[in-house]
Amino acid sequence: MPPILLAFAPADRFAADTVRNALAQAGLACDVAPQDGNARSAIVASVAVARALIILHSRATTGDAGVLRVAEAAAGRRLPIVVVRVDDTKPTAGLRTFLRGMPSIDATAGKLPERLAGIVVRAKEAAGIALDDAEAIDDGHGGIDLWSVDRRQVPPAWIAVGVVVLAAIAVLAWRGYDRAAAQSAYERGVARLAEGDLAAAAANLDEAVRRRPTWAAAWRQRGFASRDDAAQIANFTRAIALDPHDADSLAARGRAYLASGDATRARADLSAALAAVPDNAEWIGERGMVELVARDDDGASRDFRACARLDPLCAQAFGARIGAVEKSQNRAPRDWFAAQ
Repeated sequence: MPPILLAFAPADRFAADTVRNALAQAGLACDVAPQDGNARSAIVASVAVARALIILHSRATTGDAGVLRVAEAAAGRRLPIVVVRVDDTKPTAGLRTFLRGMPSIDATAGKLPERLAGIVVRAKEAAGIALDDAEAIDDGHGGIDLWSVDRRQVPPAWIAVGVVVLAAIAVLAWRGYDRAAAQSAYERGVARLAEGDLAAAAANLDEAVRRRPTWAAAWRQRGFASRDDAAQIANFTRAIALDPHDADSLAARGRAYLASGDATRARADLSAALAAVPDNAEWIGERGMVELVARDDDGASRDFRACARLDPLCAQAFGARIGAVEKSQNRAPRDWFAAQ
């Protein structure tokens, strides 16, 4: 059968292996989602054949581009998602958009081993696999939905009959419709973005921000759908103004600044993103590229070595870009990832 897809930050590989072994023992095939946030085609392909997605969420997940892109692609396909919380870290605003309303399992404080049975049950439920009689009884291991929104109900006794109240209800109903329409446009935009159709993604995301102009995540995705550096920077800047703690937008704007040739602003944005998420290998490597372009060899070497320590595939991910910069600067090739 098509596999369960498992998404996690590289730092959570031990926990991921534990979950994979439990799924395998239960007869559930499990694939690991691509961890490179820029590998959009691979992410779309892996999501397309999955019946359910399990996300391991922890401090390491905060700002992880790979997990965010997988969650976006899954939301675009309306793929069922199960969240396993490895620690008490709350999801960032961007990731929370896709996790709200999804079942969540509390595996914090070393409780992962005792939660494995519940993870298997939730994975089967999400994938539409029939449960055994014993499994159909939830013993609490399945956890609860931690990110759902509590909607307050106005007691009927408080509603005064009159034109003003009816008008207010009509306004609220319209806002609810507008919010739902914005969400739908956003999901379509994210799905088109995951497929590489920038024009369609931009059109849908334009509708989303028109209906909800204060939605930081939509402005960030609009930046990803932009074709030129100036438009990307403008959209990411709008997202940061709405949510100054959005490390994803800071890192994305840093990459756009680097592409536009502004190494100073690129370094500042990537450093700000890393201040929030210090162990994001991709962003450390991107800052290394900034240092390389600026001919700060010590800084570049430091960042590239740090990137390699966090992710063994770092040299492979950045090697071609490093070679292009070295060639443009007429310098001899160098192993920037070697320990000194």
